[in-house]
Amino acid sequence: MPAKRKTKAKEKPKAKRGRPPTPIDLDVVKKLANIQATDPEIAAWLGMTEEGFRLRKNKDDELLGVLKKGRADGRSSLRRMQ
Repeated sequence: MPAKRKTKAKEKPKAKRGRPPTPIDLDVVKKLANIQATDPEIAAWLGMTEEGFRLRKNKDDELLGVLKKGRADGRSSLRRMQ
């Protein structure tokens, strides 16, 4: 029985593909969420597509937390004014 040969001597690191992610300023996102801006409005303000923003929101826990906190603060502020 012949000896087994390894077919992959060296694996090259995979090159990163695609567009680099758009930087998101979390302070701006929090302020927009505080005034109850919708996801499409926030995406437009950041210069992103709605789908790109949705994907980043689902992938980035910090961004999702800032959105939830900003919207909750905005709702409580709105209730105080009533």
